[in-house]
Amino acid sequence: MCGLVAFHSAAAYEAKVLGLLDELEAFTDQDGIVRDLLWYLDMTTSPDGDRVSFEHRMDEVRDRYPTDHYVIRALDVSMLARSSAVERAETWLSGHGLAGQV
Repeated sequence: MCGLVAFHSAAAYEAKVLGLLDELEAFTDQDGIVRDLLWYLDMTTSPDGDRVSFEHRMDEVRDRYPTDHYVIRALDVSMLARSSAVERAETWLSGHGLAGQV
């Protein structure tokens, strides 16, 4: 559980930008569908808890921070990992008859 939270939504990219990779090594990245589903939920939920598209959520994050903020720098380099996790989660949810229910 700690590894899922420590690495959620490409947090390793933020850790690198902040110089915290050594601290992050205390946890294991739980690569797999559970991680993808956690990232999916984080990246398709607004700060108010509303369901939004991945694109809308990424735009919301970009609107919230200045372009030179570490969150935006990490977001830029982690976009492929984020979008891939969302795609895998959506495929898994559809394959299990759960699309639109999460």
